[in-house]
Amino acid sequence: MAKHETGHLLGFKEHHDMSKVNGYKEPRDCNMLWRSSTLYTCEKCLDALKYFWKGIEERTGKRFFKK
Repeated sequence: MAKHETGHLLGFKEHHDMSKVNGYKEPRDCNMLWRSSTLYTCEKCLDALKYFWKGIEERTGKRFFKK
């Protein structure tokens, strides 16, 4: 539950099953599913967080990721 809530704090606004994106598998055990008890974060959710922060980098000119 804590990893799920941390995902929200880091910028993932929705739950995993609220959006479908072509090209990504739909795992049943992603921790961003509502009331999931797993620590696994699927590729779609990790990419959503990554590109959220890349957008912040572009807007602010500050770097959050190492190259």
